[in-house]
Amino acid sequence: MSFKFGELKFIDVPVPYFGEDAVIRVNQRAVKHTLYRARLANMIDDMKDISLEDRTAYITAAGLMSVCTMVTGEPAFSLDQLDDFTKKIPGNTYFALVSAHLEMNPDEFGKIDEKPMTLPEKKRKSSKTD
Repeated sequence: MSFKFGELKFIDVPVPYFGEDAVIRVNQRAVKHTLYRARLANMIDDMKDISLEDRTAYITAAGLMSVCTMVTGEPAFSLDQLDDFTKKIPGNTYFALVSAHLEMNPDEFGKIDEKPMTLPEKKRKSSKTD
């Protein structure tokens, strides 16, 4: 048996914050993006004395940064830009990139359209499986 590899999908997102014609490519996650995210996660693990809120922000940023590339395929943001990306990227730029990320990698976000179960619903579901 042989497997055929297709091209991964991507969305090119205009990011005028970085320059008039600047574009960041948000990719469907591949192994190389996962490895980049792991390198960022290792950096976050090494951070000392940061709040849970800041740690969560860094983890969220790492997930997004790892799928952002230049059109050439090189990472759009270097490892040493994690802090700036997390703390300085404007909201409209962040939301444009995360919207593309959601479209390219929906499984990473869980089932967003489902409403959360209430505690009584969880108990009923649990008692049915026992």
